[in-house]
Amino acid sequence: MTTSSRKRWPKISPVTMLMAVAGMLALVSVGVYRSKLVQLADIRAERSRLQAELAAEQQRSVDLRATQAYLESPNAVENEARKLGYGFADETRVIVVTPAGYVAPPPPPPPPPPERPQNWRVWWELFFATEN
Repeated sequence: MTTSSRKRWPKISPVTMLMAVAGMLALVSVGVYRSKLVQLADIRAERSRLQAELAAEQQRSVDLRATQAYLESPNAVENEARKLGYGFADETRVIVVTPAGYVAPPPPPPPPPPERPQNWRVWWELFFATEN
């Protein structure tokens, strides 16, 4: 092979080389910028999820404090004591014993619903009723 038969690379001007490097840097910058935008969106989604979780936990804390305040009140202590069969010293306790085989009577049927007036009467009273 002689030197004349070998292919030579075309000469590239410094301006063309500078433009190519600038283009590659621009492409890399866009890729980095895009990945940062995706990361920012993920962080914002996580932040909103955590804020919702925080609000739920704060509400739970308020509910637990209200429950604690009730359970520490004298009324709650008295109710729990009565459930366990305790009472005050001056109270007379009555125990109701139901005989074996006793069946409670069925509750009375509910009263029938009131009769609904006809539609034309409702409209008539709405427009032509005398005001008191």
